[in-house]
Amino acid sequence: MRNEFTAVIEKDGKWFVAYSPEVPGANGQGRTRGEALDRLHEAIDLTLEDRCEELALTSAEFEQFSEFVRQKMGNGAVESLEELVDLWRVNNPSEQELEESVRALEEGLADAAAGRVRPAEDVFRDLAARYGAELSE
Repeated sequence: MRNEFTAVIEKDGKWFVAYSPEVPGANGQGRTRGEALDRLHEAIDLTLEDRCEELALTSAEFEQFSEFVRQKMGNGAVESLEELVDLWRVNNPSEQELEESVRALEEGLADAAAGRVRPAEDVFRDLAARYGAELSE
């Protein structure tokens, strides 16, 4: 399986220019359509690699990210690379994010065990009153 992106190719004088709406900033040009498309493929690969560096992915995680890209782009689940990166971050939190989540859950459970809790209805009612909002049922 491979990544599939839309390629738009336009003629500009003696040159062909190719870009992909799903990958902002990735474009290529050449004297032929094929050359422009080859340059676009290279630009998309570099952009994906750059996003992986931005996400601080290891080579194994890069393979996982590539498979993730193929799945999501192949079934039309996302429309842009930015959306894809955001979705990856949600589905693949960092170790630090996982540790923070575990700490927050542990603190919440400790509060509940110690009786330091309020019913959700009371919290929602207080927030609605504070911000002048109405609660819907």
